[in-house]
Amino acid sequence: MKSLHIIITIIFTFGIFTFVKSSSAQQVAINMKPAITKITTKPGKTISQTISIINSGDPQVYTLRVYTLQPTDTLGNYKVSTEKSPKIQVVVTAPYIRLNKPFLMQSGEKQSLPVRIEIPESSDTTSVDGEYIYSVVAESEKSLPVEGNVNTRISAGLGSIFFIRVLSENKDVKNIQTTQFQAVTQVSIPWGKSHIALVDSNSPIPFILLLKNKGLFSVIPQGSLTIKDVVSKKTETLSFLPVTMYPEQDRLIPIAGYSLDQCQKLFGDSHCSSSYSYVHSGYVFGLFEASTKIGFGSDSPVLYSSDFFIVLPFIIVWIVLIGMIGITVLLILWWKKHLQQAKTHHNHKSSILQ
Repeated sequence: MKSLHIIITIIFTFGIFTFVKSSSAQQVAINMKPAITKITTKPGKTISQTISIINSGDPQVYTLRVYTLQPTDTLGNYKVSTEKSPKIQVVVTAPYIRLNKPFLMQSGEKQSLPVRIEIPESSDTTSVDGEYIYSVVAESEKSLPVEGNVNTRISAGLGSIFFIRVLSENKDVKNIQTTQFQAVTQVSIPWGKSHIALVDSNSPIPFILLLKNKGLFSVIPQGSLTIKDVVSKKTETLSFLPVTMYPEQDRLIPIAGYSLDQCQKLFGDSHCSSSYSYVHSGYVFGLFEASTKIGFGSDSPVLYSSDFFIVLPFIIVWIVLIGMIGITVLLILWWKKHLQQAKTHHNHKSSILQ
């Protein structure tokens, strides 16, 4: 959750500066507190909060906007949208500052913005239970004229994030499914209802673990990946990184410490991808079982997954295969020659007898 909060804060802490014949640029330094607010409540409630805005830079015109955040992919990236939720309303009630209307903040000025979060009652047909993410953002649109500047434009913004969890009963029912778990290879053989992957001993082994959160609330999976040599029983255990999975999100679960940059440095671009949970350095030879055990806190289901793979030195396999094909061809030719010689001998013997 901590890493997600950092990412979201970075998303809303951005600045784009364009200078046209300016001798100096204005400083935009705005701070909004609290950066993150977590709220757990019931339907029909109204929550009041206060956001503080401090302008530590030059005088600036800002516009206050409300955005929703929605996950967009399996990597934890988010889409910023201005669409309002039909269920939850986030309203700024300051008499002097309105949403989507510009307002001026002088240097060193501090403003306190009352925020009202309105949550309707659930009905027989519509439930408001769920998790909602909003950000109240102060965006600068155009700088004020400053002596020495010529047409300097600045666009910047900072948001205060609200995580709102609405729960009718004091029970969070978790519903998580394993979408995909496998050792990624180009060759596999059927094995009952599953398959067994064939892995080249000269190549690293990528793994993918995709989970889907079908519940109403976010969860943080915690667990491990275990790779066991079926013959020697030797095992290697790696911990998954605890990442946040939001409702209706398919999420790639990475191994702690694994990164695309690190993988590319070790194995090169061709063996690495941001869609992998982990890339193992590989083994020399053997039959291996990869298994996962994932939990989601107390009173939650534990997910188990497994996949088998065989590690072989493909170059030796190809040499043996080509050799076997060559021997088979030689045996066929020898057998044909033997049959021809036998037929010739038989015909010759028959002519003598006649």
